[in-house]
Amino acid sequence: MDLTGLKRGFKVDPIIVDVMSKIKMVILVLPGGAAYYYFYSTKAGRAITNAELYNALKTVMVTACAVAASIIAITIAEDIFTGGVGIMDDGVSLAGAAGSMAPIILVGLRTAGYA
Repeated sequence: MDLTGLKRGFKVDPIIVDVMSKIKMVILVLPGGAAYYYFYSTKAGRAITNAELYNALKTVMVTACAVAASIIAITIAEDIFTGGVGIMDDGVSLAGAAGSMAPIILVGLRTAGYA
């Protein structure tokens, strides 16, 4: 035993982390101490690559950011066209832009089968 309190040769059981409702991350600790991980889709019943998960997340994040940016752009355009009179609702519009992102991401991931 060393200063970490770990015993040499001690077997570590696989660690399973819920990333999303249908995505699990499995962490395996190999006998030499190296950690190996992979993502697992409970829907597909198979391991999925980092690239698959990354592409799904990238797609929904870009969509969510585009929607939020559109709301902000329309809010600014409204302020310009009304000569500043429409500034009263800017806080609500910005909150709506920020609040719209999470549901868009969740729906996108559900559509892709990851949430």
